[in-house]
Amino acid sequence: MANYDGRGLVSTEWLAEHLDDPSVRVFDATVHLRPATPGPYAIESGREDYAAGHVPGAAFLDLASELSDPDARLPFTKPSLERLAAALGAAGVGPRSLVVAYSTTTPMWATRLWWLLRAAGFEHAAVLDGGLAKWKAEGRPVETGERRYPPAQLTLTARPDAWADKDAVLAAIEDGGVCTINALSPSVHSGESATNYGRKGDYLRVYEINPLIENIAQKWFTFYPHTDAEKAILMGDARLTLERQEPQHFDIMAVDAFSSDAIPVHLLTREAMAVYWKHLKPDGILALHISNRYLNLEPVCMGDALAYGKIAMTVDDDGEEASYMSASTWVLVTENPDFFKASTFADADMHPAKSTPKFRPWTDDYSNLFQILSVK
Repeated sequence: MANYDGRGLVSTEWLAEHLDDPSVRVFDATVHLRPATPGPYAIESGREDYAAGHVPGAAFLDLASELSDPDARLPFTKPSLERLAAALGAAGVGPRSLVVAYSTTTPMWATRLWWLLRAAGFEHAAVLDGGLAKWKAEGRPVETGERRYPPAQLTLTARPDAWADKDAVLAAIEDGGVCTINALSPSVHSGESATNYGRKGDYLRVYEINPLIENIAQKWFTFYPHTDAEKAILMGDARLTLERQEPQHFDIMAVDAFSSDAIPVHLLTREAMAVYWKHLKPDGILALHISNRYLNLEPVCMGDALAYGKIAMTVDDDGEEASYMSASTWVLVTENPDFFKASTFADADMHPAKSTPKFRPWTDDYSNLFQILSVK
């Protein structure tokens, strides 16, 4: 067997040096989760990615079918020990093999294969540090097509302590001696992430005046058609539609109409704010998008907040997290000061919204663009 330190990771340098070792078994374990209807996603094998380019000599293992329980109600349920041993043996894993797992997308697929092996008493398993991306970035060779290892006989021994069922997790909630860890990002774990799909029991309303946007929202923005939330797109002027509705009890309302030069003044007046607060929960959040090249709408929003005894914070995002993002400015209005203590805002570029001297708040009868001209 290849010389291995047993710590669960091997470097690309190590793998390059041991590719020709007859005991080494390298597997691509890539899986894709694609948005689907019904949602939230469809499971897609990464076999095509593997065939298009993989570590030389590597084979492919299908976590969703070959290494999951086919009779379980939920996907990715761990298979029986016998099924796992048979699948791994057919893939060429024997008792003296050293398995190296990697994936072309998120590393969680490689670590899942690693843990399936470790939980079944198979200790000679490791994850390729950096995966295929690091391997390719270093200029190392890849090959196309498929490879298979000669079948082997494998016997596994279960480690019951490697898994926790629902009862064990529930029992751990009140047990100070148990640390339960959620490996999701902090914002997804807390439910504060804006990238979450809606869940069953949530409801989502889109108020839109442009009929072209309805098609765009459903065709190109996949989070809308694939959310499990109860949803609807309501066409027409947003304020007029909201005025006709009974209170909706929203947790958050996002008013996003101000990135162009022509702003809809009637959505920023004191009377408009009364409509919004009619539909928001008492501790709800009103998120006003005020990005604009020529007009500083921050005093308008601050005036509206003061009129209703709310807190207003301005948040600037430089949009540098990804190439497809743009810089934006938002004013978040609420009466709940604890909202801004959430971890989401820990590193935010945020400050209390500012007004200007002698600023006259906007109403349905009065607005003044000269007050808010941004001269550069």
